[in-house]
Amino acid sequence: MITQPRTDIGVEISWQSLLRLVELAGRAGQTILAHMCVGCERKADGSPVTAADRDAQAVICEGLAEWDPSVPIVAEESALPDLTSRRSWRRYWLVDPLDGTKEFIAGRPDYTVNIALIEDGEPVMGVVGAPAMDVIYWAGRGLGSWRQEGKARPTRLCACPPDPGAGVRIVESRSHPSPQLDDFLRELHVTERLQVGSSLKFCWLADARADCYPRFGPTMSWDVAAGDCVFRYAAPGLQPHPSPLSYDPAEFRQGPFVIGFVPDRAGDRTGNGHDREVPPPDTRTPGSLIVHRADPLNAEPVMHDWPDAVTTPTASAFVRCHFSIPDLAPECYRLRVGGLVERSLNLRLDELQLMPSQTRLLTIGCAGNGRSFVRPSVGGEPWGFGAVATAHWTGVPLAHLLQRSGVRKEAGAVLFRGADSGVPEGQSRPVHFERSLDLDQVSADDVLLAWGMNGEPLTREHGSPLRVVVAGWYGMAWVKWLTEIELIAEPFTGTYQAERYWYEWMRDGQIVREPVTRQAVHALIVAPAPAQTLSGQGGLVRGVAWSGVAPIARVEIAVGDEDWQPASLTGPAHVGVWQQWHCRLDTLLTGCATLRVRATDAAGRTQTEQPVWNRFGYGHNAIHAVTVHLT
Repeated sequence: MITQPRTDIGVEISWQSLLRLVELAGRAGQTILAHMCVGCERKADGSPVTAADRDAQAVICEGLAEWDPSVPIVAEESALPDLTSRRSWRRYWLVDPLDGTKEFIAGRPDYTVNIALIEDGEPVMGVVGAPAMDVIYWAGRGLGSWRQEGKARPTRLCACPPDPGAGVRIVESRSHPSPQLDDFLRELHVTERLQVGSSLKFCWLADARADCYPRFGPTMSWDVAAGDCVFRYAAPGLQPHPSPLSYDPAEFRQGPFVIGFVPDRAGDRTGNGHDREVPPPDTRTPGSLIVHRADPLNAEPVMHDWPDAVTTPTASAFVRCHFSIPDLAPECYRLRVGGLVERSLNLRLDELQLMPSQTRLLTIGCAGNGRSFVRPSVGGEPWGFGAVATAHWTGVPLAHLLQRSGVRKEAGAVLFRGADSGVPEGQSRPVHFERSLDLDQVSADDVLLAWGMNGEPLTREHGSPLRVVVAGWYGMAWVKWLTEIELIAEPFTGTYQAERYWYEWMRDGQIVREPVTRQAVHALIVAPAPAQTLSGQGGLVRGVAWSGVAPIARVEIAVGDEDWQPASLTGPAHVGVWQQWHCRLDTLLTGCATLRVRATDAAGRTQTEQPVWNRFGYGHNAIHAVTVHLT
C-alpha cells in the first residue's frame, strides 16, 4: 500500500520522491477525466491540443515548481526556454501532460500522463499514468520499475529477452504506421503485433507484454522519457536495460529508434537491428565503478564483473566516503596516540612500517550494501550489492601500539579519528569521522592499522596513508585516513557512533535500537549475470559467501520453486573472509527462471527471505536472487 509522500524534501532520487510524482500524476489524471466534453484545437505542427492538455500541464508544472523551483521544466504545451540556458542544464523535468491526445479525442483509454526527471542525459525517475485505465507505472534509478492497478498492491516489473527461437512480440503505434516498419518486421519472426497509444508501449515492454517497440517516425523527448525510464529499470539486476535514447537539453527531437529485445539478422538479442545501435548492457572495463556521488566519493563495481578470484582488485573495490577525501602526504604523515595512556606517541609512517607487521585476508562490507533493494525505500547511498570486497591488508596490530604506549586502567575504549571532516546532514557544525571500540572488543588482536592493500600502498580513496582494519565488522569501524588514536574512559558519543550506524525499528509503538557491529551472514550470485542464458543441465553458478560472526557452514541454491540444493565451497573457512562457492545446475526448467542462494554460518545464522526493514537500511542480508534464461 502506498503511504502519503512527504512534502518537505527536495528532488532526490528516492522512494519518497517517486511517491510524490505518483500523487502529482494522479491529480493530473483526475483533471483530464473531468473534461468530459473534448474541444480540440490544432497546434502549429498540426497536432491536436485540448483544454485537458493545458489544465493537466498546469497541475503538473505548479506541483513541480513548488517542490523545487531550481529544477527547470520542459513541458509540451509551453514555449521552450532559450537554447543558451538549456545547454547548462544538468537536471530538468520533461512533462507531457496528455500523451496520446488522438486517443483521448477518439474516446479510447490508452492515453497517459508522463513526468520524467532527467539527469546527465538519462531519465532517473519517471511516472506514466493512464487515468482512464486506472493504472500507473513508475520507476527510478536504483528503485526498480513498478505497476499499480487501482488500489491494489504495487507489482515490481521484470522484463527479460524472449527465449531463443521463440519469435518476437512487437508493440507499435496505432497512429504512425510506416513503410520502414513493414520492411523492418519482414526480417523478423514476429509472433504478435500489438497496437497501443502513448507511452504505454514502453510500459508494455517493462511489463513483459511485448518484446520490442520499433519507431521510424519522429517524436519528442517529452513523449518518451517517462516510458523509457519505466523500461530501463524493469531489469532483473543492478544494471538497467540498455536504451538507444538520450536526452540532450539542447535537442528534443527523437527517432527513429528500436527499443527492447529483438534479434537482428545475426541473431543478437540486445541489438536494435536498425540505424541507431542499442549499447551493450555494460560497456565499462573491469575496475570501473558506478559512481553514486562524486563528492564525497561513493562508488561500487558491477558485482557481476568480479573476477573468479578470492581477492578483489584494488581498482575494483567499492569506495565509501562520508566527506571529501583529505590530502595526506605520506612523507609528512604523523599518527598521534594519546588520552589515557602512560606514554603519548607521535609516529611517522616509516616508523610504523618498521614495527612487527601482519598481512591478513579480510572482507570489508558497507553496512548499507544492498540498500537500494530495501522497501519501503530509505535514505542514504543507494548501494546495489557491490559495496563489499576482500583484500590482503598489511599493517601493524593495534595491540602492539597499545602495549608500547601503556594503557591506563581507567581506559575503557579506543577512539579512532580520521582526517576527513565536514558537516553531517541535519547538523550545523563540522565533525571528523571518528568511531570507538571498547577495549574488550579489540583485545582479541583482530585490529590492524593498515598501510597496505593487496601488496601495494593504500590508495587515497581507500584511506592512505593509514586506516583501521577490524576483522568481521562492517566498514564504518574501518576508519580511513587515521591520524589520531585516543584512549578514553567511556564509549564515544559522536555523530557516527551514537546517531548513525544503528539498527532502528518501531516495535509495539516503541523505537528499538541496536548498534551495527559485525557483518551479517550473506551469499551473492556473481555469475551468471541477470538475463544471461545458461544450460539447466550443467550450467555453472558461482558466487561468494561470508559472515562476520562465524565461518560459513553451507551454501544452498534453488531454481524457481524447486528444493534447495547444496553448493560446493572452495578454500578454507574463516570468520570475516568470504568463501567462493559454485554449483552445476540440474533442472528440467527452461525459459525465464530465478536462481536463489542462501548461506548459513557455523553459529546457525542464515539469511532472511526478505530484507528486514530498518530506518537506515543497514545489514541487508536477504536471499539473493538473479533471473536468467535456461535452455
